[in-house]
Amino acid sequence: MEGHQHIALNGFMGVGKTSIGKQLALQMHRPFIDTDEEISSQMIMPITDIFSIHGESFFRELEEKTVITACNQQQRAILSLGGGAFLSEKARAHCFAHTFVVSLHMSFEKWYARMTPFMDSRPLLQQKTLFELRNLYEERQLIYRDCHFQLCVDELTINEAVMEIGRAYEGRGKI
Repeated sequence: MEGHQHIALNGFMGVGKTSIGKQLALQMHRPFIDTDEEISSQMIMPITDIFSIHGESFFRELEEKTVITACNQQQRAILSLGGGAFLSEKARAHCFAHTFVVSLHMSFEKWYARMTPFMDSRPLLQQKTLFELRNLYEERQLIYRDCHFQLCVDELTINEAVMEIGRAYEGRGKI
C-alpha cells in the first residue's frame, strides 16, 4: 500500500468526519483538509449558497476537483471528504490510488437524532420527509462500503475512533 500516503475519511454527512479527522491529524502530526471547507473557501460562500445559486451538479464538479487535488498533494494529510464525494467515479478512484479510505458510519436512528437540529443547514436534507431522509441515507451507505476500513462510531468517542483508525492504518497490508 505504498500509494496510500493520506487517510481519507468518508461517510454520510454528520457522522463525525471533521471532528474525528481534526483529532486524527493532531495525533499523527499531519495537516487536516476538509474538502467542503476547501470548496467553501474557494467560492467564498457556504456550501448551502453554492447549492442554491449554482446547483448540485456545479458543486459536484468542484468537489471532484477538490478531492483529486487533495489526493495529489505531496505532504501526507488527513482528508475529510464531503458526504457525496464518492458519487464521482474519478474522485473515488483517485482516493483509492492515493489514500487509505476509512468509512465512518452510524445507525440511522443515531444519525437522525444528531442531525435533526442541523437539517436546514444541509442542502440535501432540507424539506425532506423522514422516509426520504432514510432513503438517501441508505442509498449513500452503498457507496461508503467501498473502503479499506469501516468503522461504526455509534458508541465511540472521538478519541476511541481515532485510536481504531490509527490501528487499522498501522496494520494495513498485514495478514
